[in-house]
Parts: sequence; structure tokens; C-alpha cells
Amino acid sequence: MNPEIMRRQAHQAATEYIEKETQYRMGFVDAEKPHPLTRYLSQTYARSMEDGIRLLLEVDRQMAQRAAKTLEELFYAKAQAEAKGEWSSPVGEVLRKLGVK
Repeated sequence: MNPEIMRRQAHQAATEYIEKETQYRMGFVDAEKPHPLTRYLSQTYARSMEDGIRLLLEVDRQMAQRAAKTLEELFYAKAQAEAKGEWSSPVGEVLRKLGVK
């Protein structure tokens, strides 16, 4: 097949995907969003590998703190749902699907 035709078909398929696809969009969950500290990560590594590793460790530390906070919020939501007798409600169902027991 002609390379130019293949390029056009690939471009058209990519454009349609970007315009129409919603199931696999990224960015709705905190972990999928770019972290501000890693904006210039490649430049940091180019300057100093040690600084790049330090930066990634800081991002990991922040993500661990965020995960701990999210878990606290989930367990608090579970306790509230149980206290209100809503553990069998849609709220409880969502919490169970998230693995809160």
C-alpha cells in the first residue's frame, strides 16, 4: 500500500479516536494527572541524576500521603454509611467495590 495513503488513514483514525473516544480518557483520577514536580524531570535528570531521583522520591512521598488521606476518607465514609444504615445503599455498594470492608 502507498505510504502516503497509509499515513492519511492513520491520521484520520487517530483524529477520530481523539474526537470520539471517551472510555479511556486519562486525567480524571489524581494518579493519572501530570505531577507539577515532574514537569521538567528530563531536564533535571540531564543536569543531575541524583536530583532526578530525589525529585521522583518526593513525588512518591506525596502520592503516598494522598493515598493515605483517600483511605481515611473512604473509611470515614464507610463509618458514616453504617451509622446511617446506608451500608446496603448505593453509597455502600460503591465503597464495597472500592474494597472498603
